[in-house]
Amino acid sequence: KRITRGGIQGILLTTRTKEQVLLGSEHPLIIEKRPPHEPVLPLVQVRDNLNALVSRAVYYQLVEWANEQATTKGNNQLMLESMGCHFSLGDLVD
Repeated sequence: KRITRGGIQGILLTTRTKEQVLLGSEHPLIIEKRPPHEPVLPLVQVRDNLNALVSRAVYYQLVEWANEQATTKGNNQLMLESMGCHFSLGDLVD
């Protein structure tokens, strides 16, 4: 769910064990690239380099909350912001 802390947007995720993690520098969102024609693998670092898989439904919600941003390379990416950190969900193609 989206929350606000100190006027900054945060994305709060809950694991299957009911542990809550706030996406940010301590709990980054990691998008693992896969071979062509396979979906990406979205992960969040929970603790001690332990990564948890983000469910498809949650990933689609993150995509809805993300914004398109131009990069210095001239392409556009879908970016998600949480606690002042920006996470790329991938390149946008025409």
